Amino acid sequence: MRKHLLFLFALALGLTACNKNDNFKVNVSLKNGNDQTVYLQKYVDNAPVIIDSAVIANEMAVLTAPKDDPQVLYSLKVKGKRGSMPFFSDNKDVSIVGDINNAKDVEIMGSETQTEWNAYNEKKNQFGDQIRELYAVMQQAFADNDSILLDSLNTVGTALMEQQDNYRDEYIKAHGDNFLAHYLLDESKQEYDLSTLKEMMASFTTESLYTKDINDYIA
Repeated sequence: MRKHLLFLFALALGLTACNKNDNFKVNVSLKNGNDQTVYLQKYVDNAPVIIDSAVIANEMAVLTAPKDDPQVLYSLKVKGKRGSMPFFSDNKDVSIVGDINNAKDVEIMGSETQTEWNAYNEKKNQFGDQIRELYAVMQQAFADNDSILLDSLNTVGTALMEQQDNYRDEYIKAHGDNFLAHYLLDESKQEYDLSTLKEMMASFTTESLYTKDINDYIA
């Protein structure tokens, strides 16, 4: 990992001198990724659009994107693999480091918004980990036909999901001037009834790409 980070640091220094002001770089360092094709995507009207691609060699690849609205969401997609790795770049060079076979532990570094999103997800994922562990116990209780234990576990699971949702809602309300909070509400807008969604929107003090999308949805 340290070798990869040192390489990326040196690469970033070299690119700074020649990088045009209208582009930013996505520096990829993925173990077990040799000969795999990766795609850089950005989201336009909530749909991914490919803007660059590269083949990983020596576990490294560099993709380039023209600078756009700094609020745009991007993602790295590996050909033939399900899902993608979303990130915010803030129109700055970013680094994606990890193992191509373990997307959950891939680190995305370089932008302030991404750093904040990482911190948010770390806390949110703590609830998710507890819910998954509880689900495994529930499966065993179901196999044992233990209805009393199932009811008890279901109560605990419901409370955990409510805590997870409350954490998201409190974060959104507390960061009304931050487009990341707007994005989080846009991402989950279908989970709210109309009056609650309007109430959440009322806590925002600025506008963004995502408030526009939410307003269109409300309309």
